[in-house]
Amino acid sequence: MAGGPVIAEPVEPGAGTSSGATVAPLRPRHAVDPAGYLYGALVAAAVLTLVDDPQGEPGSRGQTSGEVMAHLAVVVGTLLIYFVVHVYTRVLGTRATAEPTDRRVWSGVVHECSILAGGVPAMAVYLACALVNPEHAGTWALWVTTVLFGVLTWLLARRAGVRGFLLGLEAVAMTMLGYLMIVLKAALQ
Repeated sequence: MAGGPVIAEPVEPGAGTSSGATVAPLRPRHAVDPAGYLYGALVAAAVLTLVDDPQGEPGSRGQTSGEVMAHLAVVVGTLLIYFVVHVYTRVLGTRATAEPTDRRVWSGVVHECSILAGGVPAMAVYLACALVNPEHAGTWALWVTTVLFGVLTWLLARRAGVRGFLLGLEAVAMTMLGYLMIVLKAALQ
């Protein structure tokens, strides 16, 4: 897919064109699911909140590379579990359709890949920061995810036509969710 993922622009169902033809809503099969992306980011951040322990053992100088990799493995494993469960429930939910099972499974896999993609930014920041300063890697990953929550929510809400106070409220509410995870992480340590 050249040019990266596609987020389809909303189109009014049944909207006419200049030629009078009816236009179906634009939703390519390979489009990113914004809700799934945010969900994956949320899951990754929540897992990092729980598993990241910057102090390590008493007397140590922070996390070892093995601990960092173990934390990333837990995040990846959790995202994979969520991904598989979402694909499975999507396939079950479409049983009544005439579409063959293999197509329903593939459609579910493609749609739910956004969950996996959503976890990538937190894991990338965590890994990059762990190479420089493992003591604060989890906190930096949470801060970046928190900013990502706010920015993506703002952009998605604007694209959906939300304006004014509600636009700000949506972005602030999602950002506060990230901030609450940072507070939880601090409280757990």
